[in-house]
Amino acid sequence: MATPLSQLMPAPNSVIKSVKKYLQQAVRLDKIEPLVAYYCRLYAITTAMAIKSPKSKEDMKLIGGLMTWLETVRARPLIAAASLHCFR
Repeated sequence: MATPLSQLMPAPNSVIKSVKKYLQQAVRLDKIEPLVAYYCRLYAITTAMAIKSPKSKEDMKLIGGLMTWLETVRARPLIAAASLHCFR
């Protein structure tokens, strides 16, 4: 099972701190709009990977954990249906 997202939040001095607001918004949206929460996390990962400066072990743990989580969640019917619709 994937690591709980609360354990994956970035440290204050992290390279990933620039995407923290998207991760926090995703947590708030999990129950109300799971599809929007999914895309908030996807955007956070995409942005984090685009950061050119060296990434710490904590940063890579966050990115890896989120990627695993997104792969797991992507199989849910709501996300899968939206993905099929978007990429036709």
